Amino acid sequence: MAATDYRSASIPRTGALTLCWIFFGALIIAYSAMAFEYFFALIAGERGWWNQFQGMLVSENFSFGPGSVHAEQQEPYYFNRYLLLFHTTTGGIALAIGWTQFVSSWRKSHPSLHRTVGKIYLATIMVSMTAGLLHLSTVPLRDVYSGAPFGLGLWGLDLLVILTGLLAFVSVKRRDFAQHQAWMAANYALVCATPGLRFFWVSLGLTTDLTQSQINSGIATVLLPLCLFAAMIMLSSTRMKRARTAPVA
Repeated sequence: MAATDYRSASIPRTGALTLCWIFFGALIIAYSAMAFEYFFALIAGERGWWNQFQGMLVSENFSFGPGSVHAEQQEPYYFNRYLLLFHTTTGGIALAIGWTQFVSSWRKSHPSLHRTVGKIYLATIMVSMTAGLLHLSTVPLRDVYSGAPFGLGLWGLDLLVILTGLLAFVSVKRRDFAQHQAWMAANYALVCATPGLRFFWVSLGLTTDLTQSQINSGIATVLLPLCLFAAMIMLSSTRMKRARTAPVA
């Protein structure tokens, strides 16, 4: 009797997943360009693409007025402008290329390119997070944007990105590819905390009368759990593709 593939009834079409990844990738690349430009604009004394885009979506006062990053962080950001330039430019590169590593068809058809991009990704996140930690080490927690709780969250986020990146590297060297994939999903989800936070700034800025700083304080309590949830989604979507294409016994 021929075997029946019961998995196909419960696993969504890979085409839909691919479209979701393409849409997600387009959004991430758009944000990455704005992140890349952020401190170049600050050094030049300009507002920058992201601040202008946020101001257009929500309001000028939300993006540039009291309680905004632009109003409250100009001095510490400018003091560490070149250090933070490394943080945002390398972080923007990592965001832009990282999502491609989870596209199964691309990974299988171009394994050498996958490895090369992976090495570039790991190098950029290490530089970005190290620069971020060096900045934080010069700023008292009470002076971090929206206060000490968010400052502690940033310390934890940067350290977790470095740790999960190292664990992913060790796993692939041991040829434990399932473990490598799990650590990389966690790592990239943590890196995506940055555009994720901006999403909440805009969405809550449009629907409430809270300032950017107030939104920042509230979202800080749930941002890391949301990152871990995103990691589970990325990992499960990749494994659903693998299960759909696996031979049936």
